[in-house]
Amino acid sequence: MDVLRQWSRPILIDVAARISTLLVAAAVASTDRVGIRTLLDKWDGKWFLLAAHSGYPSVIPPGYGNPAQSTLGFFPAFPLVIRGVAAATGLSDETAGLVAVCVLGLVASVLIWQLLAHSVGTTGADVGTAFVLFSPSAFVLGMVYSEALLLVCVAGCLLALRHRRWVVAGLLAAVASATDPLGVAVFVPCALAAWTALRERQDWRSLAAPVLAPAGIVAFFGYLWAHTGTPLAYYIAQRRGWQGGTLGTGLISPFQYLFDHGFNDPNETVKAFSTLAVAVLLVAFLRRRPDRPTVGYVVTALVISALSPLISWTPRVALRAFPVLGLPVARLRHPWVLAVLVCSAVLMCVLTVLALGNGTIPFTP
Repeated sequence: MDVLRQWSRPILIDVAARISTLLVAAAVASTDRVGIRTLLDKWDGKWFLLAAHSGYPSVIPPGYGNPAQSTLGFFPAFPLVIRGVAAATGLSDETAGLVAVCVLGLVASVLIWQLLAHSVGTTGADVGTAFVLFSPSAFVLGMVYSEALLLVCVAGCLLALRHRRWVVAGLLAAVASATDPLGVAVFVPCALAAWTALRERQDWRSLAAPVLAPAGIVAFFGYLWAHTGTPLAYYIAQRRGWQGGTLGTGLISPFQYLFDHGFNDPNETVKAFSTLAVAVLLVAFLRRRPDRPTVGYVVTALVISALSPLISWTPRVALRAFPVLGLPVARLRHPWVLAVLVCSAVLMCVLTVLALGNGTIPFTP
């Protein structure tokens, strides 16, 4: 009974966050005179749905920009979940995708809460979970996006490592590595936890976690190799279709754009300010002295995103590196907590409008 009572807290937070997103999305849909489902399937969602329905092409599209975009630029775990839900329920892919993210979001909220409660207690876990679920880009948890699945896998993996459930941790890490490029970062906490277990307890079973962790991305790239003739099909598709530019310039380019052109591009403005915000949160996160596996995941995820010429430290990156959001805010003193949560919720609503509104921006969500 106590467990159910504890779980109800993050579940209620998630429900409140998703209702807020749906209300804003409904207002945008009414203003733009489109169906709300059209908005929730927008941007990356259409590619995940296409991958779920049609799979991957055997030929990498030529050229650059929009003509070169294809499902090859997206990882397979979430499309497979959509396909599985559709097959099990008889729902359309679109509806199955929304059902999947709703269920995964609830599971993610519970796992994030448990992860934080171990470090900051139940009250701090409530605050930290609320900040994650009401963070500026958390509206994607209500869209047909892979973030909900990634959060389930990463939070579940970090919890499994704490409880020395090595095979469970490795399997969840494997799914994370097949869900999103930043999911590869979860290999680092698996390796760190195994190294500690070997050094302190000679627990050779711990090696199961780092051995299994990269299985997802290895299987995906192996499939691409057999299917397209090159294991680099994902990388080529991303570079041609979306991420042209010099690697490693993602953190600098938004500030260079603002210096040259001012604030006339909301996309670059959001990226610049979110980069500063993540940098501040990272410092606060490290000052809390979290455990090594959690630090390993956050730092590795941020390093991977920094190498991209497009991603940078956007609000979506902060969401995927969720401990950098939850842990610093969980330890805030009471007068500041409400102000931070309200500001974050307002920003989430504003970015929801910007991302879903007709003719506006994706801000690399």
